[in-house]
Amino acid sequence: MHAHHWNESIQIPPSTVCIRGEALGRCSSLKVVYSPSIALQHNHHNGIFNNYHSNLIILTDKDGFQYRACLSITLNNIHQFIQDLPNNPIPLNQQSQSLHQVLHQRFPNIAHQAQQSSLNLLHLIVYFPGDIYEPLSTLLTRCP
Repeated sequence: MHAHHWNESIQIPPSTVCIRGEALGRCSSLKVVYSPSIALQHNHHNGIFNNYHSNLIILTDKDGFQYRACLSITLNNIHQFIQDLPNNPIPLNQQSQSLHQVLHQRFPNIAHQAQQSSLNLLHLIVYFPGDIYEPLSTLLTRCP
């Protein structure tokens, strides 16, 4: 696993069960991390994300998972959020605002942090590994 100081996101492989504390030491611009919850559970006490807790969104695989003070969200959470969007296509000039409002209704802290980090829902979806086709295609039909 390699990360450079200009990276804003990183995906920790699903097979990872241990992350050394210094692994992300030089990733000062990190905004989004995908990590399997098992890797975070095994590293709960080593403070791997201590330098980022106020401005980091953790994407993970277990609903309701909390890693210290970091904000976390799952692909299932995002899928629920997409279901809250209007069924009719959202006009282009209203898409950004509509996505932010609906995200804010379900996940106000995530919405605030994403906005602070200049991220939107599309960024969050594509940072998940694996099969993102269903939520991505649903989002694109509502925001053509």
